[in-house]
Amino acid sequence: MELFFPVRPDLADFRGSPEPAPGARVVFSEELWLSARRRGGHPEPASDVRWRAGFHVYRHARDVLTWPCRLWRVRDVADERRQEDERWFSTCRELTVVDEVPSWWVLGPHGERVAEFVEQVRALTPRQVAVVAVAEGEPVRRGAPADLGNCAVHVNAAFHEAADRAGDHLRTWDADLGSLVLSDPAWLRARQAVHAALRAVAAPEQCSAAEREVLARRWDARGAAHT
Repeated sequence: MELFFPVRPDLADFRGSPEPAPGARVVFSEELWLSARRRGGHPEPASDVRWRAGFHVYRHARDVLTWPCRLWRVRDVADERRQEDERWFSTCRELTVVDEVPSWWVLGPHGERVAEFVEQVRALTPRQVAVVAVAEGEPVRRGAPADLGNCAVHVNAAFHEAADRAGDHLRTWDADLGSLVLSDPAWLRARQAVHAALRAVAAPEQCSAAEREVLARRWDARGAAHT
């Protein structure tokens, strides 16, 4: 069975040798994994945590949560381990790399366009947010939700990265959550616009052309911030 193996583009999360390449037999290094945990200030792992350590491999590319990434198709996994609560992936200690596939496969059938959209969201500026926040359009689409896979997770992460760049004044302390949460009205409205536009980008076949235009209208208005 062929599976999918993601790694960060800089290999920062890779704990094995040799580096992935077509035809390579890659072996997990528990010592590299333990060293990374110690550098991160984590305690020595319990036996069940150590047992589960290994390369994360996925049956379906869309289940991958790593983004950005490089994505490898692999086979002949050895010492595969799966816990009952791990529905989307399993771990293994050895694998053979078949080839590298487009990383945007993790973003679904329209992943190439979604990847571009994620980067646009990541580059969002306060000036663009101000324009999007007052633009007319539909913040959310009525009806059954689109199958976006993990796209919303990656888009949300990119949006919060842009908000973090804009400054801490956009957030207030939430005592119930015990953390800072986004509270600025303009950014909250812009986030609605982002997720509405995502549905037009990631699942265009579920909307008519007119619906896609309405979903993306507020997001598209950000271009006016440059004029």
